Amino acid sequence: MFNEAIHLDGIKGIDGVIFMRFTASPNVYYQQMGRCFSVNQTQQPIIFDLVNNFSSVSRNKFKKEVEAEFQTDSHDLPWITTDLRFGRASSNKELIGISFFDETREIRELFNSFASEFDNWEIQFKNLSALIQQGQSISHRYTPSAYQFVNRNKYYYRKGLLSTERVQKLLNIGINFTPKPYGQNWNLIKSGADWRIAKSKLNSWVYSQIIKYRQGKLTNEQIAILTNAGVRFDKPACTFDQNLEKFIAYRADLINNPLSDDLRSWIRSQKLSLRRKTLTPDHKSKLDAIGFGQFTENDRQWEISFQKYTNGCIDRSLQNWILKQKKYYDEGILAEWKIIKLKSIGFDFTQTKIASWNEMFEEVKENKDWKKVKKLRLWVTDQARRFRKGELSPEKTSLLNAIGIIFSKTAYRSPYAHKDFNQMIQEYKAFLSDLSEPDMTPELGLWVRNQRSRYRKGKVSNAEKRALDAVGIMNKPVNERGWLARLERYKSGERSREINVWAKLQRKTYRMGRLSEDRMRQLRSIKFKFDAAVEHV
Repeated sequence: MFNEAIHLDGIKGIDGVIFMRFTASPNVYYQQMGRCFSVNQTQQPIIFDLVNNFSSVSRNKFKKEVEAEFQTDSHDLPWITTDLRFGRASSNKELIGISFFDETREIRELFNSFASEFDNWEIQFKNLSALIQQGQSISHRYTPSAYQFVNRNKYYYRKGLLSTERVQKLLNIGINFTPKPYGQNWNLIKSGADWRIAKSKLNSWVYSQIIKYRQGKLTNEQIAILTNAGVRFDKPACTFDQNLEKFIAYRADLINNPLSDDLRSWIRSQKLSLRRKTLTPDHKSKLDAIGFGQFTENDRQWEISFQKYTNGCIDRSLQNWILKQKKYYDEGILAEWKIIKLKSIGFDFTQTKIASWNEMFEEVKENKDWKKVKKLRLWVTDQARRFRKGELSPEKTSLLNAIGIIFSKTAYRSPYAHKDFNQMIQEYKAFLSDLSEPDMTPELGLWVRNQRSRYRKGKVSNAEKRALDAVGIMNKPVNERGWLARLERYKSGERSREINVWAKLQRKTYRMGRLSEDRMRQLRSIKFKFDAAVEHV
């Protein structure tokens, strides 16, 4: 295959290209296509695109670019004898035409006409029915295939492409085809929520509805709702000078002047015009005068930090910013305009002194409650890390040991970290079967919570899932264990306040018809009276 660096014009008899490898890159596509194009050629090239590459690139743009090149007044373009190409007798500087013929359209339409006979709709429907019967929620995160199947059928239903039989099947398992007239944002707008707050989600959503209005995608009812909320669809666009004034005011006070969506769009369009060199000389000179092209997003963040520093709003993030300015100044990589602005407010470029190891050690030594001081506690933790890595010298280790700070070679591990999954399952089973144990140990409780979290997120293996299902970990068997424990206490004759409240709850649940058959059987086995008053000690 001739791909790059070889031009086929030098090879006699070759005036075409056959595409047999897919590419989504316009550059590669143009290079491969260009092998059969030449300024001095007189033959019409033929290109066979067997892998449909032209659908992945801007083919119309390519055609316009080639035609524009041939229409130039360059003397390098040849005079082509037209009868070599079209059988005409006259000579002229003709263009080599470019056309695209979709020879596979008819066969694609044929396949699409009977594709429904070979689809796996019934299989996907059975899988969906099984998930719904199991009580599984259909979401793009946990059941992506079923979620896509439902959405695809809803789309076909709206387009009138879903058969009545399939619609009825989906309705029978609870799939609702009725579209929601309004979502959460529409309800917020109808309730009078303030959508004018800059950078809020509702504000961005309203602007997206204005764009839909211009595209003719809003209904009359939706337009009326937005109009009642104060949305103006006929807001006149600001001129270039007006937007420029807004930008200058925004640059002057970045903290108190939030960047509106309109101004953000204008800034993006001007930057794009600068890169494409499509700005008028007048507009370009105005933007250059205020340094518009050099003002990047990083510069905007720098200006915000600078204004915070000027206003005296020193927080942790600003402290890091101050250290960076001093470091970049010493390294000579701080921009000149930033240095001028910092010097204008008397910024001190002297590097901040970092406390030495001995100074931090003396602070820890003098402060007996060093664990309550965050700076000292983090320093000691760092020394422990260095000790385990072998980076702490014996002299420093002995000094720390002398004041009672002794490090271990092994980092802290959870009390059950040495136990495997099966051991923890057995401990959990033993706890469920031993009613004399009042509560789980903290270690076992933490393990149970972690397993439930992993189970919900789908991070357990098939073997672990079967083991967890066997003990009913997601059904909260601890609650059942507590009920059985109180049953045994009631059976033994205990009538404490806790047991009396429990007995009253069983009678109430029984009267409401919510007591399970299994629990009623167990209560009747101890001759529990469902219609008696609460017993006292």
